[in-house]
Amino acid sequence: MDYVFELSPIEGDALLPQLSRVLQARTELVSRSKHPGMWRASDRMNREKLTPEAAARSRTLRFRIWGVLLLVLGALLLIPALGQGKLLAMLASVLSVLAGIQNLRWASGKGFRAPDFDTPARQLLAGLAAPGRRGGRVSFAGPGIELRPSEGESMAVPYEDVDYLFETEELIVFTDRVRIIVLRKAELSGGDVDGWRRMIVKKTDNYIDLRA
Repeated sequence: MDYVFELSPIEGDALLPQLSRVLQARTELVSRSKHPGMWRASDRMNREKLTPEAAARSRTLRFRIWGVLLLVLGALLLIPALGQGKLLAMLASVLSVLAGIQNLRWASGKGFRAPDFDTPARQLLAGLAAPGRRGGRVSFAGPGIELRPSEGESMAVPYEDVDYLFETEELIVFTDRVRIIVLRKAELSGGDVDGWRRMIVKKTDNYIDLRA
């Protein structure tokens, strides 16, 4: 059975929190795939269940230690680099010093902010409000996903090309390394969401349930 979404413009910011949550989840998943060691260390510290005060002290200490180590490393690299005239070594030294300074800034509580996902989510919503979205169609079928814009040629996305597919309370969002497609469950005109979900978990291992 095909599951067909008839698209229409998305107006307002009501879906902003859900879309921001999707972008945050995707960013973390991509980061975990690229830097597994860093995330293993982070997960291990989170499992320790430190109090907020202890966690803050531990974080400050880590930043301070890394800051000092990076400054020392930068200085040690700079001396032979200047003597031998090696550009890459000098660049590595400068980057190490800059990273050390930034870590010390974080240790002092300066220069660190949590990532903002509302801004890109709002920009994405602005694009989804375009009138040209009306008349578009996205169909989930056996072989893959068909994207049929209101104007232009249709495109096929095989399920194996979907890197992440998220479901929130009101949204279905998937990416294929080229584009991000945002669908409202209310736009489903053929079939039901439960049936769509049963089908999709058989088609891809990259389904992520973000429903609260």
